Amino acid sequence: MKTRKLVYGAMIAALVGVVSLLNSYTGGAVDSLIGYFMVIPFAWYGAKYSLKDNMLVAVASVAIVLFTGIPSFLIIAIYSAVFGCFVGECIRRKTSKATMLIGGFLISFLVNMLEIEVFAGVLGINIMKDMTQTYHDMVNSFPAIKQTLSLNHFLNLIPLLILLMSMLECYVMLALCQITMYRLKIPFPGNLHIATFNMGAPFALFTLIVGGVCLYLMNHVNVPYNIDEYLFYGAELLFALQGMAYVAFLLLVHNHPKMTAILFILLFVPYGMQVYGILGIYDVFTAARQRLYNKLS
Repeated sequence: MKTRKLVYGAMIAALVGVVSLLNSYTGGAVDSLIGYFMVIPFAWYGAKYSLKDNMLVAVASVAIVLFTGIPSFLIIAIYSAVFGCFVGECIRRKTSKATMLIGGFLISFLVNMLEIEVFAGVLGINIMKDMTQTYHDMVNSFPAIKQTLSLNHFLNLIPLLILLMSMLECYVMLALCQITMYRLKIPFPGNLHIATFNMGAPFALFTLIVGGVCLYLMNHVNVPYNIDEYLFYGAELLFALQGMAYVAFLLLVHNHPKMTAILFILLFVPYGMQVYGILGIYDVFTAARQRLYNKLS
């Protein structure tokens, strides 16, 4: 058993090293995409062996990338290793789906914040410049946008963009892990279908209070590092996901499962998040989904 554990760990470290060399030779062409799949080996190893063993493999893999990879891929390797170790430990301990989702989202959000705020100079990231250029490109293509959306309002969407990006990254990596673990006959905690998402009334009430306080701070107090904006948009996003889950459940009930993919697109439609948020508040505080499920049962 110990020999097999060492062999599997060495294979994962070697695989990461090969991917790092391939990424270096291609000038970083595959680093963003391959990072999502690099989570899987660490999650699998963590599901079979202890957290200490998984962390040793993760450290060895990151050390290999440090000597063979480019700076941007080093960040991705650390991100994948930490996320994979967390998912693997959740699987091994059989934690709840909510714990895995919240923890994974926090890891994704922290890494994205570090990339944008701390390592921006090293990685050549300037999100303000990129967003400004995107806005000007949009105005050049559709001049009418300038009348309804100013540059300042567009730049204020940066916190929401980071939160959405973190949420999508977390969901994609967890979905890939779930598919792989099912194939390998390893139990995975819960189903990641959007229709099963539910905050619960106590947490929803806390989120609603936090969102209200942050909305007041945004209008009357200058909070450092835009913490109030991140918390407000985070609360808004949670209620939007709750509303999206409610609509997805209704689509499943009426035998339209394929239409759930459209729900993610509607999230980016103007006022789409606000409509989802209202539906989410209705669902979580009235238990509408649970009542409908009980009725159908």
